[in-house]
Amino acid sequence: MGILLVVNGNCVFNFLQWAEERKVKVFQKGERVVCGSKGVCVVEEITTLDIAGVDRKREYYILKPLYLSSSTVYIPVDTAEGSMRKVLAHEEAENLIHRIPEIPLITIANDKLLEQEYKNCLKTSSCQDLIRIIKTIYLRKRAREEAGRKETAVDARYFRIAEDHLYGELAVALDMSRENVESYINTSLQSV
Repeated sequence: MGILLVVNGNCVFNFLQWAEERKVKVFQKGERVVCGSKGVCVVEEITTLDIAGVDRKREYYILKPLYLSSSTVYIPVDTAEGSMRKVLAHEEAENLIHRIPEIPLITIANDKLLEQEYKNCLKTSSCQDLIRIIKTIYLRKRAREEAGRKETAVDARYFRIAEDHLYGELAVALDMSRENVESYINTSLQSV
């Protein structure tokens, strides 16, 4: 049963078959992925869940965040495409670092709208958007210090979050400790 498109007596499109094929597992057990606010995670298992109120036929990725060891994340396989992505490859990370000077700032003057843009950038889990946040807040902080003012609490919070997520992913991609990422970036940019 399902929606069939039949032309000249031949089935040319079976909706149920197409939908079933779309459930292909994109990620494999043991793979490192980026998952929203949890950052870099390891796919521990791909299985159904035996939990009351949960469809026992639906498969889930069970993720363990690398930097939040007490957490576990459950993402349905059939909806994971929008909430998970593969960690940058080594070459992609290197290219991103070399492009940092070209990545534009966030140019919103209104603090309320600026905070909303920080949130929007974090939702994308894009390294480029994380860099936009870091660069923008870094320059805002310097300008405020020159004017004799402190960094805002909002800026401090989003700067820390963006750095944690960016440095966590770059550490995995470049096979180094998270603590060494900032100095690696600075050294790389000085040689450009």
